[in-house]
Amino acid sequence: LVAGPRRRSVALIAMFGLLVVGAVVGVVVVATSGHSVPSDVSNTAEPSTRKAATMPELRGADEQGAAGFLARPQSLPGRGRRRGPAPLQLAKRAKIDGCYIVKLRRGAGVRAAEVLQHAASGHSTRVFRNVFDGFVKCGISPQGLQVLRDSPLVAYVQEDAKVRRTVTWGLDRLDQINLPLSNSFDTQGQDGSGVDAYIVDTGIRSTHNEFGGRVQPGTSTVGGSSEDCDGHGTHVAGTVGGNTYGVAKGVRLFPVRVLDCDGWGSDSSVIGGLDWVTQQIQANP
Repeated sequence: LVAGPRRRSVALIAMFGLLVVGAVVGVVVVATSGHSVPSDVSNTAEPSTRKAATMPELRGADEQGAAGFLARPQSLPGRGRRRGPAPLQLAKRAKIDGCYIVKLRRGAGVRAAEVLQHAASGHSTRVFRNVFDGFVKCGISPQGLQVLRDSPLVAYVQEDAKVRRTVTWGLDRLDQINLPLSNSFDTQGQDGSGVDAYIVDTGIRSTHNEFGGRVQPGTSTVGGSSEDCDGHGTHVAGTVGGNTYGVAKGVRLFPVRVLDCDGWGSDSSVIGGLDWVTQQIQANP
């Protein structure tokens, strides 16, 4: 009578002990998974959990170091990481050998452009900050071009190309659709007073009597001043706001010289001019 109950008690105690041990082990496992991880395990974490290198740490990096940074996964707003190299857009006009316009992905920032410029051979001629984040790189090697295209920071790379002025249509077509032309045009009393017009061309001859002192300080992305040494920009400015035949005779004119004295420039010189225009508009809304 005594032996039976004792065996049952021992069995119950043993089962209770197993349950307690199991609970303790479960608590230890949960606590370990939610807190500290050995250092040798933390090094195998997914890229998204690694500490990303900051831009200041990479400024002035040599080509090998910067190229290593560019190969790392980047976290940028919008779309996810691109598959394959960035697109290379070929010039549709006469290209400028060895020169490329590099457009960064949205959110990459100007500091990324500084790092990228060290990641490839050649030299940078201009950095864009307002129209888009990017820069122009010339004298670049095929290997350097591939480094830029492989970077997840780059949206696309485009061959820089030459641009040249063309002949404009006459003013007579402004106020009529049907032929014959009337040899006149009517702006219905509007003269453009209070409006700023940015003439992206060969510059403007500010002393021309057609403008009556309405030419404002401008910029040049092809060297020198914003004064016109070709004539085409002054002609365009006259079409826009000249006293005699201008469409808006009261407009303020800003020369943005992106073509040289022979009427030649580049895609990048035009983008540089538009970058300046954007900056001016943002500073003076």
